[in-house]
Amino acid sequence: MQFYPSLCDIEQMSRATHPEIPRFPSGNIFGFVGIVTAIRLVVAAFAPLTGDEAYYRLWSLYPNWGYYDHAPMVAWWMALGSALFGDTTFALRFLAPVSAGIGSLFLWRTAALLLDRPSADRTVIWFNAMLIVGVGSIVMTPDIPSVFFWGMALWALAEANRSRKDVWWLLVGISAGLGIQSKYSVLFLGPGILLWLALIPANRFWLRRWGLWTGGAIAALVASPLLYWNATHEWVSFLKQFGRTVPKSWSLQYLPEFIGAMLLLMTPVIFGFALIGLFRAGRLSLGGNSKLALPVLTSFPFLIYLVSHSLHDRVQGNWPVPMMPAFAILAAFAASLIVNSTTSARWKKQCVKVAAPLGFILSTLVVLEVLRPFLPIATSVTPLAEMRGWAGFAQEVDQRRKASSAAWVATLSYTETGQLAFQLDHIAPVIQIDQRMRYVFAPEPDPALINAAGLLVAPASKAEAYRSRMKHCNVQFEPLGTLDRKDHNIKLETYALFRITGAKLEPSLPPRGKSKRECP
Repeated sequence: MQFYPSLCDIEQMSRATHPEIPRFPSGNIFGFVGIVTAIRLVVAAFAPLTGDEAYYRLWSLYPNWGYYDHAPMVAWWMALGSALFGDTTFALRFLAPVSAGIGSLFLWRTAALLLDRPSADRTVIWFNAMLIVGVGSIVMTPDIPSVFFWGMALWALAEANRSRKDVWWLLVGISAGLGIQSKYSVLFLGPGILLWLALIPANRFWLRRWGLWTGGAIAALVASPLLYWNATHEWVSFLKQFGRTVPKSWSLQYLPEFIGAMLLLMTPVIFGFALIGLFRAGRLSLGGNSKLALPVLTSFPFLIYLVSHSLHDRVQGNWPVPMMPAFAILAAFAASLIVNSTTSARWKKQCVKVAAPLGFILSTLVVLEVLRPFLPIATSVTPLAEMRGWAGFAQEVDQRRKASSAAWVATLSYTETGQLAFQLDHIAPVIQIDQRMRYVFAPEPDPALINAAGLLVAPASKAEAYRSRMKHCNVQFEPLGTLDRKDHNIKLETYALFRITGAKLEPSLPPRGKSKRECP
């Protein structure tokens, strides 16, 4: 008895029940994607680096198979941009807007395969209208390649679902492997794919096909260098990231915050449509609809993890980014139900019309605030404050360094390290003296340089705490006052300055069991 249809039968049924789908979007969609990509590239060139970007830039100077904080793809993309355009803000971010543009075109094809052409057009527009995409695709973070490769895997799965050809699983494997090399959250895509295969009867025949298993092997092979790097570096990256998954206690404190962040970052209207689409498509998935089940089930494990994480700790706003292509498809699906219904209330159809404009207005306001603050909010307390004032601050730091005859600049935070290193490149070495595991990718600083006098620059509380910890370690501290980082004469943060001699660097990989109170 044959429980599943043969591959030949499935291909014949697919041709009979599916009309031909256009392979490419219309000129209007190409033009839309081109315009938003060009605008983002211009903004990327002029907006100052975030603290994380400045830190990742240090990674890109030494491309490696892994780093303490994240998988390595963000460093590789920055290194490629710098190789093309030099060590500039534009170069470091170049692939962020470009990948969002390319990913949007593949997302159109995915939505066209799963829904229809009008819904595919709306998917692309709404995806780019989301605040988390419209602004997030201007800066270069690990989320940028992770959402790109997750979206590529989703497209390949949609092609496999329609054509029933094994070859698409090879692209799924490549995309998933590169996604894992981008961010560990892409690991959740694997269980999502297995759910899609197991819960949809028409998909179970793939379990007997060579394509699925070959694609899985390719994904493991592509991701294996990251595993090797962790194995040779005391698993520091895995321990840091996966350590967050262990709950210490349970609370509802962070769940409303998570929902609120999703509502804001996806924009309220698109978020509402995505929720409706998730539930409606989920119900159809239970009936065996393999197309609508694809964005639902592949996102389900990661979504469940984020919800459960919010019950014991804060979910950072950028964490859900890889699911945004699927959510855009689901939102467009929900909108199509309203648009094509003759009984839908007028206000619902109005919501469909205002979703994209509202998203683009919010994104524009945030971009303008980044370039030149204008909102009636204290500039020093906004999350954007960490981006501003570094060029002038670095010049003043270098003047103080020279005046104190210091050979290098010491820091206690990766933000100050990255920002000052970017501004003082080829002028003065900038070295973080604690948390040296963050810099295992780079050669150890010259001992002769560390033995020379350095200028410690750190927020006052951190500098005093470090000074107290080093009081038995023969490190000499000479107070040199304070220095403010300003933006247009608005004080953003005050830093304490010390001339230090006999500085001690923590080991890059400290021996296990070593007390933090001991001298490095």
